[in-house]
Amino acid sequence: MNTHLLWGSRSILMVCRDGWLPRALARPNRRGAPVFPLCLLGAIGAAPLLAGFGVADLLRIGGLGASGSAILSVLCAPLYARAEPGHYAHSPLAIPRGALLAVCAAAIASQLATVGLLLRTLPLRLGLLWLLWVGLGLLVSVAGRSVRGARRTGPGEQRS
Repeated sequence: MNTHLLWGSRSILMVCRDGWLPRALARPNRRGAPVFPLCLLGAIGAAPLLAGFGVADLLRIGGLGASGSAILSVLCAPLYARAEPGHYAHSPLAIPRGALLAVCAAAIASQLATVGLLLRTLPLRLGLLWLLWVGLGLLVSVAGRSVRGARRTGPGEQRS
């Protein structure tokens, strides 16, 4: 949980800086501690334990989140190679496009198999809570995108 608080609060600070959440939530206290992110992550981490969920189930939920993050990261590799072909070609990790797509497909298939195995042993109520959590994240993402877009253009202006 301590590790979660250490790295997770940084992510929330960046989310506030990028405009997904109000910047006021990222303000540190007089000693420099990011109070809101730490309290939010503490509540997120403590709530399942206080609700009586087992540690093994929480690890499964964490594995689902990690697999989702890994899938998104792997999907970005061919998109980056296509969007920035010059930069990608000069990367020491560059491989031919066909090989990149094959490796990405294998990695995504592996992660989907992991998700399937995790979901197979996950109690239904936790699976539903996980889907609710993902849905909440998507809702915040869509809402944040529209709020940031409105801030950029201002009232009466056209978005390009």
